[in-house]
Amino acid sequence: MNLADVLKASPEKRDQLRELTALKPLWNLKILLLLGMWILAGWAIVSSDLLVVRIPAWIVIGMVIHSFAIFLHESVHGLLFKNAFLNRWVGFLCGVPALIAVAGYRAIHLPHHAHTRTPEDPDEMLVEGTPPWLARIGLYLWLIGGGPYYIFLHVPFKGFMITDSKTRREMVVEYTLIYAVLAGVIYAAYSTGRMDLFFNLWLIPAGVALVLVNLRGAAEHIMCVADDDFTDSRTVTSNRAISFAMNNLNYHLGYNLKRFHAIMRDEYAAANSHIRKSYVSFIVELIIKGPLGEETWHRRGLADSNYKRAPLGSTT
Repeated sequence: MNLADVLKASPEKRDQLRELTALKPLWNLKILLLLGMWILAGWAIVSSDLLVVRIPAWIVIGMVIHSFAIFLHESVHGLLFKNAFLNRWVGFLCGVPALIAVAGYRAIHLPHHAHTRTPEDPDEMLVEGTPPWLARIGLYLWLIGGGPYYIFLHVPFKGFMITDSKTRREMVVEYTLIYAVLAGVIYAAYSTGRMDLFFNLWLIPAGVALVLVNLRGAAEHIMCVADDDFTDSRTVTSNRAISFAMNNLNYHLGYNLKRFHAIMRDEYAAANSHIRKSYVSFIVELIIKGPLGEETWHRRGLADSNYKRAPLGSTT
């Protein structure tokens, strides 16, 4: 099923989608809210040695870092500002805490959207014919270390390999700036004898953010099938806290828009789209079925001659 055909047949739904996806820069004020949450949680950590205080604060900062990274995602799609300079560099600043460059993410992510769930998708990891035991090992490795792999290897190195020379130059500039900032922060913390601040206000929370990346990355496409806009992605409705931390990116089926899911409810039901209520239930299902689970095999994508080695797993 093709979303463009559905919208063409329903001008009302097309107009509703156009309204929902209109650029609304005021929503970017959430960036300031996130910064305030980081400062407040940091104050709580500095003020108390109690784990009952610090653990929730670490989680809050981790959610903030993850949410900042999703603003980088919005920047790649041109959804922060109409002004290209502002759109790029505000996105860049949002990516700094996650150590992700806008140019690097753009190099990987736009081809992912253009070729979702096909062999040309740079995010694909598994292909048809992968032995189930090997697929399971890959799944467990992803759940444990998928985030670090994606951030430190996949985006900078694969992105650099597949993109054009202009984007490569942008990547070099942005990654140089990012790691210069990181080195400066570490030097300042070390020289003042406050490495505890570096660990408590960034490094430990970054681990929380990586857990969110691992969960979201596994849920978005694994056991989904190519060549169908209604089955090549998965939505996990979860709860408001998770939706806040993910800027609604957990609503991955429909432009990351919760309201659009309500508009397309009938189409999703007809297509038997992948919609789950929680990440816990999805992970349990995934572990039981494996990344080559039964849902993968009854879709038309695998029967299509264009997908003789149809990918069955994806990083994001």
